[in-house]
Amino acid sequence: MVSPITLKKELAKGNNLLKSLKIFIEKKFYYDEVYPDGSSPWVTRPIDFINENPLYGKVDMQKNFIYPRPEKLRPLNVESSAEDTRVLRFVADAFEDLKRYINAHLANGYLLPTGIVAECDPKQTFFSLLDKYDMYRELHYGHFTLLYLAFSSETQAHRKFPPGKKIIGFPDFMKYFKDFLKASGAIIPFTPSALVASGNLSPLYTGLCIEIHDAKYDDDAAKHAFINHANFSFFQLAARKHGFFLDRNVPWRLVADVTSYKMREYARIDYEKPLVSDILKNIHDGLEEDLKKMLPTPAQIHPNFSDETWSKISAAEAALQVRKDFEAAKAAMVGGTDIQEKTELQTFKGPKDPEYTIEYDLDLIFPFNVKKNELCEEETGNCISRIFTLEALFEEYYENVHVREPMILRYNMWRYWTSYLFKNPTAKISETVGCTQLGVKTSVVKEVDRKSMSWEEFKEEYGDLFWLKTYLDVRILENNIAWSKEKYDRKLKKAFIAYKVLDFDEAVAYINDEVKKGLLGYADIYKEKEQFDSTIATIMPLGATLPAGKSY
Repeated sequence: MVSPITLKKELAKGNNLLKSLKIFIEKKFYYDEVYPDGSSPWVTRPIDFINENPLYGKVDMQKNFIYPRPEKLRPLNVESSAEDTRVLRFVADAFEDLKRYINAHLANGYLLPTGIVAECDPKQTFFSLLDKYDMYRELHYGHFTLLYLAFSSETQAHRKFPPGKKIIGFPDFMKYFKDFLKASGAIIPFTPSALVASGNLSPLYTGLCIEIHDAKYDDDAAKHAFINHANFSFFQLAARKHGFFLDRNVPWRLVADVTSYKMREYARIDYEKPLVSDILKNIHDGLEEDLKKMLPTPAQIHPNFSDETWSKISAAEAALQVRKDFEAAKAAMVGGTDIQEKTELQTFKGPKDPEYTIEYDLDLIFPFNVKKNELCEEETGNCISRIFTLEALFEEYYENVHVREPMILRYNMWRYWTSYLFKNPTAKISETVGCTQLGVKTSVVKEVDRKSMSWEEFKEEYGDLFWLKTYLDVRILENNIAWSKEKYDRKLKKAFIAYKVLDFDEAVAYINDEVKKGLLGYADIYKEKEQFDSTIATIMPLGATLPAGKSY
């Protein structure tokens, strides 16, 4: 039962400027009264990145940290006030269909014509993980050189004197940097993997998210106003119909549900578009060659015929008719082509959609699961077909973060060392001269030039085994992993064996597997289950007249 105090609340007021107790009370009110978890059967369950699934879209099925492949992103083909509207291509397809669906209901008067949902203007989408990582890389260098190397420490015996005076070559520099990571690595992420795991990254970087409002994330009043709007219930159901979650903590954020059949059909269609284009091109090219052999060309009939301007020039009527007959014959042959051991490629848009109705080779079925046969149900009009497997989806659209990390680490350390030498080209070293036995000795200070290296010299001097060990050390330090010396030596040896027997990438993958154990304790990040909801099916078809050529 709701308490009288709760009933008096008209609007959530939580934000990060409040005191801790007040934030707790307001957040509890938001979660309990404003936007529950969707356990009721008539409410679409939102995704909760903060409390339930912070790694969604950030790891693959093996819990390796991932980021989108740049070539798999594209801008949204809708009007937007944002400068960059890139998301994964299949997410863009889904959002554009959602936008058309909303516009159709607006045109038929089923939605209020004002408000955030009615505008459906993408405000924020994808940002680059590696661009964000550059900020942390520079932050580490500043802390290391301007603070850590500049001041002595009374608590560490080996740092009674500023360690910058003891650094002669790169090995010394690397030694102190690892020592620096013991204190800073758990606070400021150093590798891209640590940045993804830290929780400091918005899920926008996954390429799965689109935000249609630009209010602050901690503004519970703005969230409450958005949820209270008359269009919100429609927005919930329309989002689910097109394969999206809504974010419980940012309700104007659409998140592609990669476990839903709908979203994975969008991925399948995107994957097959170039295959379909190649098949069409081969069919057209082959038929055109065959027809050219069968029919005379217009140029043979009329000497002034130009293929580029054949419909505009004053050519013989017979030449024009040959061209028209040629195009008609080719279209008829394309439409009537029957290829043995082929099956019709259909999508959720229906069997009569000419845009994707084509024939494809059965060998292309590798990345897909077939949930039901390739037929449309007459009663509901739902066409259920093959969908992308989750393993194939992550492999096709994402890269593993750890693959490039050792080389990123190598380049960063060379840049750190080069920058440090630019400002500190020499080191002062104290030496004792004279005869110690006779009691005649003097302490003198001399300057030593620090050794600089070009990028090519650096790569030559510090090879793959050096960086495999360094990468293992860094991942251990930033994750606060406590291994005994015996266990550490055993794992390092296995990494070296993997490198010698297999290759560098396999050794890196082994290190990643070992250091991530115990760090990713979130089970069932991707729950595969039937996503069709009969409640949504009965609510969504509101009788709207949709744009021509579109079937939903």
